[in-house]
Amino acid sequence: MKKKVYHCAHVIFFAVLVTCASAGQDFPGGFRDIPWETDIKELPDMTPAMNSQGGERLYTRKNELLRMENVSIESVAYGFYQHKFFMGVIEFKSRPHFVLIKEHLERRFGTASEPSADRLVWDWPKVRIILHYDQRKESGSATYYYKPLLKQKFADQRLKQMRERASHYSE
Repeated sequence: MKKKVYHCAHVIFFAVLVTCASAGQDFPGGFRDIPWETDIKELPDMTPAMNSQGGERLYTRKNELLRMENVSIESVAYGFYQHKFFMGVIEFKSRPHFVLIKEHLERRFGTASEPSADRLVWDWPKVRIILHYDQRKESGSATYYYKPLLKQKFADQRLKQMRERASHYSE
C-alpha cells in the first residue's frame, strides 16, 4: 500500500513539474518567423520604414504576406533596437478583424491576462502581446514586444534624459 501511495505521489509530482515547466515555454519565440534579438544584418529583405530616434528603427519586409491566419491585415512593421529585433506590429481595419485576430491569439496562447472589450494583453516574463482596437478610427493593432530589449531601450532613454538634465544644470 505504501509503495502505491509513494508511486502515485511521484507521478502527481512529475505531472505538476512538467505542466509548470511547459507553461512558461508557451510564449512566442519571435514574430512572423524572426526570432527575438536577430540582428538586422541577418535580414536582407528588410527595408527601413522611417527614421527613428534613440537607437530604434522600424522596417518592413519585401513581399510581406498581409495576412494573419485567415485575416487580411493592413501592414506589418518590425522594430529593432541597437540593430536587434525586439518588436513586431500588425495593423488591421474593422471590428470583425479585431475579433478574428483575438480568436487566433486565444487559440494559440490561451486567455489574455488583461482582457477588456478593446484591449487585451498576453504577458510572459520575456514577451508581451497587446491587441488593441480603436473604435473611433475603426482600426487596431497587435503588437509583440520582447521585454528584455524593451526594458533596455527604456533604461537607455532614462539615462540619456538624466544626463541631459545634469548637463543643463551644470551650465
